[in-house]
This record gives sequence, C-alpha cells and structure tokens, in this order.
Amino acid sequence: MGRREPSDEKKRAEALRVRKYREAQKADLKLLEAEQRHWAEMLERLKASQKNDRRSKSARSRPSALAMDLSRRQNKALRNQVGEYDELLHLLETWVASQQLTQGPSHLRAWTESTLMAHPAARRQGYHWLSERVYHNATIAVPEHPFGIRVDDAAQFKLHTSDDVDGGASIVGMEVHVQHTYFSNFKTVANLVWSFGQKNSAVKAYLASQVLEEVDDHTVYSSGVYDGTRTNVRRIISIFEGADRIVITHALVTDDELHPMAPGELRTHGFAWTIVERVTDEISLMRHSTFHFAPMSSQGVVSQAELGQLFGKDPDDIRHRDAFIEQVGGVAEATYVNGLQKFALKLGEAVDQLSG
Repeated sequence: MGRREPSDEKKRAEALRVRKYREAQKADLKLLEAEQRHWAEMLERLKASQKNDRRSKSARSRPSALAMDLSRRQNKALRNQVGEYDELLHLLETWVASQQLTQGPSHLRAWTESTLMAHPAARRQGYHWLSERVYHNATIAVPEHPFGIRVDDAAQFKLHTSDDVDGGASIVGMEVHVQHTYFSNFKTVANLVWSFGQKNSAVKAYLASQVLEEVDDHTVYSSGVYDGTRTNVRRIISIFEGADRIVITHALVTDDELHPMAPGELRTHGFAWTIVERVTDEISLMRHSTFHFAPMSSQGVVSQAELGQLFGKDPDDIRHRDAFIEQVGGVAEATYVNGLQKFALKLGEAVDQLSG
C-alpha cells in the first residue's frame, strides 16, 4: 500500500474550503434575491397606491376645489381679523390695571396715552376700551372720594407737581371734584348730564362742544373748546347705568389718527367722570371729578411757560419757579372750580325746569 503525498492532502483541503465558500456565496445570493423581491413588491404597492390616490383626487376635484376656496376665504377673513387686532397692539401693550386717582398722575398715564386709530374696528374697540378704563377708575374711587360721606355742595382742587431733572418743580396735572344735590330722580339728573355732551345741549356751561360721531346708544365722540384756557378737547363720552347709580365717563383723547393735531393746536389730556346716585326717589347726589395732565401739542407736552400762558401768566415769570407754580395753581383752581360750579348750577336750572 503506497504512502500519500502531502501535496494530495493539501489539494483536498483546498477543494473543501472552496466548496464551503461557494456554498456560503450561494446562500448570500439567495438572501439578496429574496430581499430584492421584497423591495420590488413594496415598490409596486407604493406605485399602485399613488395611482389610486390620483384617481381618488381626480374624482373629488370639484368639491375639493370648492372646499379649498371656502378655506381660503375663511383664512383671509381670519387674517383680516388678526390684522385688525394687530393694529390694537400698542393699546394692548399699555393695558395695565387701572390705578386709583389718589395714586397721582404717573400711575395713570399709560392707558390715557393710547392712540385712537383710524381703522373702523380698531377705533370702535378703542372707544369702548378707554371708556371702560375710566369707568373702572370711577367705581374704585367712589369709596376714596375726597368728600367722603358728605352730601352738602362742595368743591375741591388739587395741583400735582413733580421734580424735573434740574431739580425744579413742574406742574404735571390738576384734579378737581365737585358735588351737588338735586331734588329730582337720579335718572332724570343723569340724562341731563348725558345731554351735556350732545350738540346744542341746554346744560353746556364751561365747554362748547359738538358731536363728531354717535358710536352707539351709550357712547359718543365729541370735540370742543374749554372756556378759560381755550384748549381743544376730544372726548369719548359713555354712560353706564346701574340700579341706583349712573356713571358718565369722559376719556380725553390727544392722539387721534383721523383728527391729528394741527400746528399750534393744544389739546387737553386726561379723563373725567360724573356719578349720579340715588338718595331717595326724588333726591340725587351728583359728583363730578376731572383729572387733567399738562396739555399736548403736536410736538409733545407743553412747556411750563406755555402752560402758565394758558392761565394768563407771563412766560418770564417761570424764572421764579415756585412762585410761578403757586400762581398758576391759584388761577387754575379758580378756572376749573368756577367752571364746574357754573355747570352744576346750569344743571340745577334744567332740573327745575323739568320739575316745574
């Protein structure tokens, strides 16, 4: 028996290795072919699905187009509405909790500096929002009223000042309060006060005015000129009716996009309210409060010298700042208190005429 040569063993081992390799290759190829078939089938299903979608969309093209058109119109309407409210953005940014009158002018300036816009929807929103701010202040101030529980006829004036950068004092605002008792039903008195803001009113006393816009049954927008200072005023006047109390608000607007200030024009800046309360069926208590900031021109807040001129003071007198402010305050007190007392008396005459 012959001995095997080493070369034969090597050949057999190499042949076995090659056979195993080829078998592994065939197995891998089968796996790849299976994966190829899987993805090919998946691709065909996707193509078929797309064709079905196109046929479905084609079948629905008309109602879908109508729905799309309706959607576009609705979106346009919504965008327009959003645009309207965007125009109110600076109003919204200045919305702050209304402050009590006793906290002084600096806490009240934010919302009173709002602009009355030209856009109809924004303008209407502004009318009501500013009126509600004044009403809120009025209702808060009732328990804090300077006359307290007194019901006798009375008047009170207060001058608000602040320190300038240079350390000198400046007038920043004035407030005046008047109350009067009338022997008539509170609704009758309130209706007469409401007519104060109307054209050709019988109770106009210290402010000549005319209606610019009748917003609704409870709100009007008017312009006028104050007797005494001769400053212009634009007022949003609103009436709020309660069971035993009626409040009439006055929001004084300086920045109006439809009626911008002319060069040289001065506008009164601030707010006011009149509260008419029932005491008995035939007795009413009327309390009126006015708060004015320094007037505005197209250039901004008037200077102290210009403010003094409105009350008959020489601009050169401001060199003696403290005396100047005291004198302006004295004239302003007489002007405001006399004007409102004149209004209260004229209102009383109108009440008597109705009662008689």
